[in-house]
Amino acid sequence: MRPFLWFSLFMLVISGAEAQTRTTPKAASKKSNQRRVSAKEVQELREALAAQQQQLQEQNRQMDQLKSQLQQLLDVTQQANASARKVQGSAEQAQTTATQAQQSATEAQRLADQASANAAEAKTTLALVESKSKDEDKRISALQDVLGRFRFNGDIRVRGKTFFRIAQLASLAIAPAFVSASVSMAA
Repeated sequence: MRPFLWFSLFMLVISGAEAQTRTTPKAASKKSNQRRVSAKEVQELREALAAQQQQLQEQNRQMDQLKSQLQQLLDVTQQANASARKVQGSAEQAQTTATQAQQSATEAQRLADQASANAAEAKTTLALVESKSKDEDKRISALQDVLGRFRFNGDIRVRGKTFFRIAQLASLAIAPAFVSASVSMAA
C-alpha cells in the first residue's frame, strides 16, 4: 500500500510540474526568435516561478499530511491486529478450558456411575449376607434347642496298650494308641 501511495504522489507532482512547464514547439521557436526580453516578462516569469514554488511547498505539506494520516492508519491497524490476536488467544484458551471442564465432567459422571454400581452391588451382597446370617442363626437356634437338653461331663484319655502284635507294629514304627472316653449325659 505504501509504495502505491508514494508512486501516486510522485506522478501527481510530476504531472503538475510538466503541465506548468510544457511549451509547444511553435512557442519555443517564437521565443528563440525574440532576442529581447522585457523587464515585465522577467517579472512575470519570477512571479510564475514563485507561484510554482508555492504550489510545490503546498504539495509537500499535503504529502506530509498524507504520510501522517497513513502512519496513523497503520498504527491503528497494527493495534487492531494485536487486539484481534489477543482476543483469539483468549478464545482459544477459553475453548481449551471448556474442553478440559467437559472431560472432567465426563470423568466425574463415569466415576459417579461406577460408585452407584458399586453401591448397588454392596447392597445386594449385604442383603445376601444378612439372609445367610439369618438362616444360620435359625439353624444354630434349632440346634441349641435340640442339644440344649444335654450336658456333657467327662474326660477323654489317650493311652498306649501293648498287645501281642507289638513286634510287627514296631518294625513298621507305628505305636498303637488307644482312646478311651467316658461321657455322662444328663437330660
